Amino acid sequence: VPSNSDATMITKQVEDTQAKITALQNEYRAQMENLEVNLSTQNSTLLRRDHEIKMLREQICQLESRLERAAATKEQDLNRVQQDKEQYKLANQKLEQQNIELVTLCETIKGDFEKQTILLNELEGKKEKSTDCDSALIPLL
Repeated sequence: VPSNSDATMITKQVEDTQAKITALQNEYRAQMENLEVNLSTQNSTLLRRDHEIKMLREQICQLESRLERAAATKEQDLNRVQQDKEQYKLANQKLEQQNIELVTLCETIKGDFEKQTILLNELEGKKEKSTDCDSALIPLL
């Protein structure tokens, strides 16, 4: 038969053990609540970061699209510049050809003018001879 002091000691040990169990349960609950708060905070942070990542991905897509359009525009501009260079070259060639034709025409006109001047001078000479003959004939009439 256990003695009264043994029963008291066992009761005391049971009470101490129950107190330790209660303390451990309270600590466990506090840690679980703390973990839940931390998890909730981390989950909110993850959701916010996920949203930020989605927004950044959208921005990147928009920027890539702009880059593609800019590259296409640049390519078109380069093509236009090349076409303009070719048209300029052709126009320059036509201008040079027209200048050559103009110089040739001017030389032809100059030659014709010189011929006309010579013919005119010859006609003037004949006219003077004709008037000389006329004036010589007048007294005879």
